[in-house]
Amino acid sequence: MINADFEDITAMRILKAAGFWKRARREYYNIKVRCYNLAFPNLPASFSGKKILFIADLHYPGREGFHEKVLEMVKSLDFDYCFLGGDYAWGDGEFPVWVCRFMNSLLREIKSKTTVIHSILGNHDSLFISEHLGNAGACMLINSSAEIESEAGEKISVAGLGDHHKLRNDDWDAMMSSLNHGTKFRILLCHNPNYYLRAQQTNFSLMLAGHTHAGQFCLPSGIPVFTNCRAPRRYARGQWKYKNLSGITTAGVGSSRLTARLNCPGEISIITLLKDKMGNG
Repeated sequence: MINADFEDITAMRILKAAGFWKRARREYYNIKVRCYNLAFPNLPASFSGKKILFIADLHYPGREGFHEKVLEMVKSLDFDYCFLGGDYAWGDGEFPVWVCRFMNSLLREIKSKTTVIHSILGNHDSLFISEHLGNAGACMLINSSAEIESEAGEKISVAGLGDHHKLRNDDWDAMMSSLNHGTKFRILLCHNPNYYLRAQQTNFSLMLAGHTHAGQFCLPSGIPVFTNCRAPRRYARGQWKYKNLSGITTAGVGSSRLTARLNCPGEISIITLLKDKMGNG
């Protein structure tokens, strides 16, 4: 994999040479709420209409006022469950105390809406951050799973995979063995979309990923210049489908150290689960 600092320096030089640097710095603040409606034939009926807040790649600290804007946006949203997709820090997990203070504020806003908060780690995070998030009310899924029960008593499973790149603590077999195999609807939280093939082969219905920033710097058509993952480009951004597996690879909220984006807004995702009664999921 190409060194991230080299990528940032190269991107900055290209943006400056092309006259887009100031614009890219402004677009860093252009965070969008992106809504997805996903229908599944195997979704328990009592979960139809439930909304998931999905946030990844916060990369704290950012530029002045950026993460305060994120808090205000989350405060304005309605949702039933929250999934956090990793990379709360940047670099090598730098400024962990600052990161944890911000996550305290974010979790307070989230817990005012729901107590169902499931979280994984990304390649910029640390076990220190994981422990703190767990103590602050997030259910950490590191090669493990949990169940969400509806008011009607029906259940779905949520599994989370460890980080492959930095912590190297991903264990697919351990994660799979933790699942209740009687629960038919499964959601996979995986920081990197590279695992889409394995997720489909093991009967997950929905996979939520981040890591790629949807390219962060894109052509005017939204096509990323670089995706920083091995998965084909169609799985590196936005909503996608692979056979019977639905997926979303969020653009993420924050950015690399450059704190700039071009033709690629940061994203907070709201995912509405729907029961597909026609079997077209």
